[in-house]
This record gives sequence, structure tokens and C-alpha cells, in this order.
Amino acid sequence: KAVVSTQSTGTRRVLVASFHSFSLLLFYFSTQFTIQSMAIQKVLFVVILFLISLVSSQKFGHSLLSQFSMREGYVNLNSAAFGTVSNAALYQQRNYFEIMMSDPNTWFISGYQPYLNAVRERLSKYMSADEEDLVIVENASSGINAVFRSMAEGLPLKDGDIFLIMNIAYPMVKNTVNYLSKVRGFTVLTIDITFPVTSDDDFLIPVRNALNEYGNRIKMASFDHMSSYPSCLLPIKEIVSLCHSYGIIVLVDGAHNLGQVHVNVTDINPDFYVANAHKWLYSPTGTAVLIASEKWHPFIQATVVSSEAGNSFAGRFQYTG
Repeated sequence: KAVVSTQSTGTRRVLVASFHSFSLLLFYFSTQFTIQSMAIQKVLFVVILFLISLVSSQKFGHSLLSQFSMREGYVNLNSAAFGTVSNAALYQQRNYFEIMMSDPNTWFISGYQPYLNAVRERLSKYMSADEEDLVIVENASSGINAVFRSMAEGLPLKDGDIFLIMNIAYPMVKNTVNYLSKVRGFTVLTIDITFPVTSDDDFLIPVRNALNEYGNRIKMASFDHMSSYPSCLLPIKEIVSLCHSYGIIVLVDGAHNLGQVHVNVTDINPDFYVANAHKWLYSPTGTAVLIASEKWHPFIQATVVSSEAGNSFAGRFQYTG
């Protein structure tokens, strides 16, 4: 730190750029390792944080507390559950609220839509997705419910059909498919994943076995991109590709991915992808994303069926009043 602090401004900028570039390269290569190399990933991650800390004008840790509104003495170790919002985002959120209250009629008819569309555009680029396929929802649970309920009715899922999930699925996912199975009569098949895992095959082999045995009956499946507990990054691209080879519709639950790992939806190629922004992107509470392939747009209805129910896919989720 002492060496870096004595450099001239120009030299310091070069060092900053060099360290950041090198850190990004390390991060890229670390993401190419399989689960077998988890120890190597941890070492690289620590190295990345160290390099960034050398040149960052704003250190990580306690010095960032001033950017948030958490009470003194509170240590937030559970961002995965509810997240927290930066002061800058809170300020802008309050600003939008004041604009809304100054002229509610204009706001709801034509005021907020340009802001929302701008967010959709930025998020689609960030996630490498088509903007027309992306809508904003309250949370991952809302997006998943919209998809599961719509597809159960639209396909439809019926007696003899199978919905495939894993035992590590978030409880809301299990509850929703179990509820719908009672209503529609289909069967829920749960793949057991045994921890600790040592390779991608610990996920792929159980999925492949289920498809080989029940493939012609499985109509839809849902998998975590990053599981909640125990926490693990799944080989999701390979799982999606495997299911698609059997003609199975796949939803990927990426509730914990945004802000933690790079998400390339085009590369993963799921039928549906949901993700929370209020956890690791530190967006305002109640901010999440649902992405649906264009061919499924006509099937998907928002969780709240509103006056815009007959509108476009994006329109159904843009206004839920």
C-alpha cells in the first residue's frame, strides 16, 4: 500500500488499470474450473480481492458502511435472504415516489414506463438476454409462480405427466409444484443430490438417470443455478442441454446469481430464467427478473391478472393493478 500511495497520479492510474485487468483475467480463468477445483477458485478469489484492495479508493468492509443505512453495530451476514439497499438507491427510490405522488395519474398512465423500460434494457445487456424476453417482477418466487401456474394450465400438465425437481430446490419451488400437482393431477419427481459433491457428474448423472427412466413422461423441470442451502453452483448449461435433448421445458432458478457470478442467459439457453436483484445487486426490496423465451410469451400470464392481461408479454407484467 505504501508503494502504491507514493506513485504519481498518472502512474497510479496505470497501476489501477493493470491490477483491475489482471484481476478480471484471474476471475475469468477461475470460473472456467469445474467443481473439482473449488480450492483453486477460493485461492484465486482471495488474490483478486487483495489486488483490488491495493488500488481501490474505497476499501471493502467497514469503510463501506457509510454507503448504507444499517444501524450501528449491525453486521449483515444474511444478504442472501433479504439483501440491503445502498443509500444512493434509497435516495432515488424516494425521489421516484415523490414524483409519483406529485401527479399519480400521469405516473401510472405514462410516467413510470420509460424508467422501467430503461432498467429492462440495462438488465438484458447485463444478463446477455433479449430485452423483449425480460420483465421485472417482485421477486423470484413471483416469477416462478407466474411460469409454473401458466404452464400447468397452458401445456397443460395432466395425469401421467412428470415435473422434475431436485431435493435442494428452494422450499417455495417444492410447495408450488406440489400444490399444482394436486390441482392438475401430474406427478412431482424429486432427484436426490448427496453432499458433499466432488464433480459436475454428481448433478449430471442423477439427472441423466431420471431422464433415461422417465424421459418421455417428463414435461417440465426446474433447477437451481446456485442452490440456497447447501450452497453450490450447478453445471446448469449442461443440465439444460441434457433436458432439452428430451424435449423437456426448463426453468432455471437464479435467485442468488446476479451480483455473485456472471449470468449469460443466451449461453445457458433455458426456457425460463428468474433472478433476484435485491440480494447481491443491492437493488430496492421487491426487485427481480423473469426471462422467458419468445415462444412461451403467449402462455405466460402475470401472477396478478390485471386489466393488461390481454396485452403483450411485457405489458402483462408492466402493470399489475
